[in-house]
Amino acid sequence: MKTEELEAKFDHAFRESVKLTRFVPDTEESWTRLQKKLAKKTNSRKSISIFKVLPYFAISFLLGAFLFGTPTISDAFQHVATVIKQDVLGISDNEPAHKKNIIPKTAPPPDYKSFYN
Repeated sequence: MKTEELEAKFDHAFRESVKLTRFVPDTEESWTRLQKKLAKKTNSRKSISIFKVLPYFAISFLLGAFLFGTPTISDAFQHVATVIKQDVLGISDNEPAHKKNIIPKTAPPPDYKSFYN
């Protein structure tokens, strides 16, 4: 074969292969994969943002219930406080403060006069 014929056949084959070859990949497959990944990230962001806001919602709900709740609920807190004072701490609200048996740990100053004497 002559070199010119070989070069012509090679050029013809090269042009045909260039026409048949796609240099740009199919965009549909990569786009569907990317959409799936984006959907997963969006869903995870939504769930994370809900968990970030949830404590603030709970605190505001409890604060609103405490401030604007019915008096019976606030009375229940007072009863619990008195039970804790009487049973746990041993403090009784029935006695006046000057008649309670309180023993001071330090001695009074020399010119001290008792308010109740």
